[in-house]
Amino acid sequence: MKHTLSLFIFLLSSSLSYAQTCPNKLPASSPNDDFQIHSDGTVTHLRTGLMWSRCSLGQTHKEDLCIGEASEVDWSFGTEAATASNLAGHNDWRLPDITEIETLIERACYDPAINLTVFPNTPSLFYWSNTPDIYGPGPAWRLFFYYGDIYYYSYKHNQSAVRLVRNVK
Repeated sequence: MKHTLSLFIFLLSSSLSYAQTCPNKLPASSPNDDFQIHSDGTVTHLRTGLMWSRCSLGQTHKEDLCIGEASEVDWSFGTEAATASNLAGHNDWRLPDITEIETLIERACYDPAINLTVFPNTPSLFYWSNTPDIYGPGPAWRLFFYYGDIYYYSYKHNQSAVRLVRNVK
């Protein structure tokens, strides 16, 4: 019983937020000043002009938090969910290409390698892009937010998280 209670407390505490390591006090590559945070669950990346969802697909935005767990879905479901989204009243959401999502990497940190002030409760998971692999239409590129690594040749039936993006007009 004691071990069950300890395991339950550990699992509960680990699901509330993600620990991040930022060694050696390196300068931020994705500092807070690069973003304009909106109260509607979106953020504008000032360097790229792209608007992002602050929370991953499956999470709910509440104040400055992302509540719940990120959904891991196949590429087709992620693409459909992005285009069907009406987040913040916008209907032009999509999966980012690999160069767009790469701009979110915080190179001074890992586990996850993203700015957690701007993108709270982001798990260290693979995230889909809409960039196809050079070997054909089957695979697509993904970004692994544990270290900020980019992976090509990822089969679209694999499960990954999704962060929505749109162009700001």
